[in-house]
Amino acid sequence: FGTYDSKEENWRGEGGKFSGDYSQLIQAFQQIPSQPEVILMAPPPIYHTKPYGMNPRVVEYVIRTQVTSIARNHGLARPIDVFGAFLDHCPLTDTHCDRMKWDGVHPNAQGDADIARLVFAVIKSPQPFRRHADQTSTSLALGAVPSTTRRNERSTTRIPTTTTKG
Repeated sequence: FGTYDSKEENWRGEGGKFSGDYSQLIQAFQQIPSQPEVILMAPPPIYHTKPYGMNPRVVEYVIRTQVTSIARNHGLARPIDVFGAFLDHCPLTDTHCDRMKWDGVHPNAQGDADIARLVFAVIKSPQPFRRHADQTSTSLALGAVPSTTRRNERSTTRIPTTTTKG
């Protein structure tokens, strides 16, 4: 997701390389002979103040925005907004999110299941994956939230509660 990159020592020294490194990773996948679809995801929020040295504000305001820009630059679909989906269930406050492990960084089993349902819904979507990130329709990413969403605002991203067999 990029959350580890939010550590101050990583971001200060290497933060400028984030977009370039991310782009190289995308290009590596796009060059695989089987031509897999590349789907990006915005990282989930960090729910504690600087756990492991990670900076919640870098995740929310920098990495999340850069991932959207990277998707646009590569003609990919708008990233799945895991950040916004977690906000629906756990606003950014000083309390713990029940979808995260004790550290407030790593999703627990429920958080993992929520992310899996988001990804499944995108993969099973009748719309083609290759929608450009700058198009106004965001239904491919379950109503992904624009990067202007602020702390404690509810997003329009919904984690599906049921799945379809198929």
